[in-house]
Amino acid sequence: MLSRVDSKHMRPQHGAFKPKQHKAFSTIPRQRRKAAVPASWMSRWKTRQKVAPPPTGIQTQLDLAGPLAIARERIRQAEKAEQEARREPKLILHKTVQVGPECVSVNRFHTIYTAHTDVFIFSQLPAYYTDDAGGPDHVRHATHAVALLAAAKSLRQPSLMMKARRNYCKALSAFNHALREPKGVQDDANLVTLFLFGLYEGGVSYSCSRAIQVIDGPRGKNTVDLQENVYPHGAGGLELFKYRADHGLSNEVDRGCFMYFCHAALMEFFIRRSHLTPLWLVLEMVETPWGRGPILEPLVRQVIAFKKGFDALSRAQNNEAEPGKKTSPEALSKLLREGINVSDNLAAAVTFLGFSNVSSCSGRQQKLFNGLFIVTGKKSGCIAKSHYRALKIYVLERIMDLLSMIKESGGQVDEDVGPVPTWSDGVAVVEEIMEDMRAIFGLEGREQSSAEGTAYRTMTMFWPVVMARTSCFAGPRNGRWISEKMLDLSSSVGFGLGLEAAAV
Repeated sequence: MLSRVDSKHMRPQHGAFKPKQHKAFSTIPRQRRKAAVPASWMSRWKTRQKVAPPPTGIQTQLDLAGPLAIARERIRQAEKAEQEARREPKLILHKTVQVGPECVSVNRFHTIYTAHTDVFIFSQLPAYYTDDAGGPDHVRHATHAVALLAAAKSLRQPSLMMKARRNYCKALSAFNHALREPKGVQDDANLVTLFLFGLYEGGVSYSCSRAIQVIDGPRGKNTVDLQENVYPHGAGGLELFKYRADHGLSNEVDRGCFMYFCHAALMEFFIRRSHLTPLWLVLEMVETPWGRGPILEPLVRQVIAFKKGFDALSRAQNNEAEPGKKTSPEALSKLLREGINVSDNLAAAVTFLGFSNVSSCSGRQQKLFNGLFIVTGKKSGCIAKSHYRALKIYVLERIMDLLSMIKESGGQVDEDVGPVPTWSDGVAVVEEIMEDMRAIFGLEGREQSSAEGTAYRTMTMFWPVVMARTSCFAGPRNGRWISEKMLDLSSSVGFGLGLEAAAV
């Protein structure tokens, strides 16, 4: 048996050479240096909760959502987008509505021509216009022609001018076709179309470039031929009036249209100072339900009688067949006395209008200057007064001519004639018309007038403006002022005759 010593020495020798294990030095606390795998499931669960989440953007198998989660997420996003849409409304671009130039032009035409008018026939134009096939074609095309023409001139659009001409030709064709039918010839719309033809032809009667040249240079000597340029349908219009009167069709539309027809003929009668016009001679022979000839008030008839007397005297003075024959001083004095009397009556009429109210004592509205203008305010009163002043300018010019004739014949003015008008009286009347223009159109610091009825006021002031512009009493300064103002107003509304009024 071996001894304990021997058995001790017989142990494996390799154990003596085993390297000694040293524990590494670490600053980590002892609690964190425990085994990586816990011993119990509870420890494992706690350790799993402490594991850091994976980096952003990297999805693990547990993070992958199922179909139900995806549906919920989409619903949540849709609700969020709906809430944002409610907070900020979307910009909705509606489909473009195609509107032709006729529609816009007609609305503008009714605004500047028929709104706040004091002449009956102007106020009836919207009632006879229809933009569909329900009304007469000639009224619709004629309205389009006038509206497009006014827009073309004011906006300087040649393409609109071509459209206006095409509509005018369509209106003429439809109008001629309506007159051939038994029922069509009895329609009141024919009178409205005839009036619209006059508006159209008045708009195309002159060019703006020529008007500017005449204003910059010396005053023109041309006259306005309304029968040739504005009312070429004058004779046919009179035949239509007679036909309707013979068949008992005349009504207030006939009267309103006929009154303005007479006004246009009377305007031409005095603008062309030298002789009688063919249209006026035919008009005096027309039989209507309101009498023979034009509708005139007594004061205007006095002026016409004085004009006819002076024209006859001038023809006798310039008679080439009897060059030695002279008018007697007595005849000249008689005509002078008549002219002074008419001038005083015109001055009294203007004074009466200045002191009278808008309504008469009976409560009815006043109808002035042959019953054409219904006085409803200050502007309409100024328009009526300007027409009486236009007649007074003509009478004063003829009085100056008669005084020169009496002086050349060696005679003298009778003492019983009374106060004889002077040159300054004529200048004062021209300045009064200029003052009326300031009040009517809101010029030079006066109360601004609205755009409604601008073309109507420009058209109705055509006669007084022409009479003042071409008068010998105007002078260079006043004449130029009238021309410039009328040119601006007529250009803005596309009124061709107004451009001519600035140039003649």
